[in-house]
Amino acid sequence: CRKSASTQGRPGSLPRFGGTRGLEITTSLVEIQVQFEQQIERLRGLEYQILDVKTSHWHDDYNTFKNAVKDLEVMYTNVMNTSFEGVARVSEAVAVLEIFHSLAKRDAVKRCVEKKTMDLYLLFTHTVEEVRRDFDENRRVPPLRKNEPHWAGSALWAKSLAQNVQDSWSLLQSATYLTRTREASEATVAYETLMGV
Repeated sequence: CRKSASTQGRPGSLPRFGGTRGLEITTSLVEIQVQFEQQIERLRGLEYQILDVKTSHWHDDYNTFKNAVKDLEVMYTNVMNTSFEGVARVSEAVAVLEIFHSLAKRDAVKRCVEKKTMDLYLLFTHTVEEVRRDFDENRRVPPLRKNEPHWAGSALWAKSLAQNVQDSWSLLQSATYLTRTREASEATVAYETLMGV
């Protein structure tokens, strides 16, 4: 999971995960890496010639390896799902998704990243809907502080709502690695509708 051509096959450093579960996520990824390396070493340590057609052990050993790799993929996607638990803001989701996108090499993991991309766009759409609901409910009497002027305060309140959505939209637009999905199109429509108000 951390080896690449740029590190000449040696493990590279993992990205830093923030939050209260950051250490747990990093530890889990390192554990997956160690287990993968153990499976590779098990194949390297075979006592027979794998190209010898008279030896039938290779198929059994390779199937054991394939099953272990599938188990590691499941573990990896579970770690990915765990890292998204408690993510409530678009900025947090973009940061976590960027890390896992850079680490995704196998098809099952890439599919999980695509699923989380869809979830990210749904989170953004939900955020836009909440802002729209808040705006519609409070536009006549916005929540202002005691000493805040009514018209200027109302304008600042509305501008702050729009700015929060624009900041999240900018993050989504700058994340060029995100897969364009149907949810992305829906998020675009929701954003453009809100900004047109």
